[in-house]
Amino acid sequence: MRNRSLNYLLVSDVSINASLFESRTAHVVISSIQALITFFGTAVSLLPFATLPALRTPFNYHRISTLASELLLSTYQTFVVIQAYYGYWPLSIRGCTDVSFMFFY
Repeated sequence: MRNRSLNYLLVSDVSINASLFESRTAHVVISSIQALITFFGTAVSLLPFATLPALRTPFNYHRISTLASELLLSTYQTFVVIQAYYGYWPLSIRGCTDVSFMFFY
């Protein structure tokens, strides 16, 4: 019986604190910061490969490709943040089609 009441208390505490995470503002702020850090971190990681030709070895081309795809994904995250902020897709139908085509095909 004791375990049952303890579980009930834990679940009730979680449901009370869940209202903190219902706001879109916190999600948008955290996602925006994450997108900026990812974008600039990846861009800085690509700089040595762009400036030093000695780093352009066959193995490093795989790293460059991975960094380029991460850069594109951080660009996509910007559109996800915009949609999360408004709660719907605020850009045009053409923009929705273009973003969907770029990142899902």
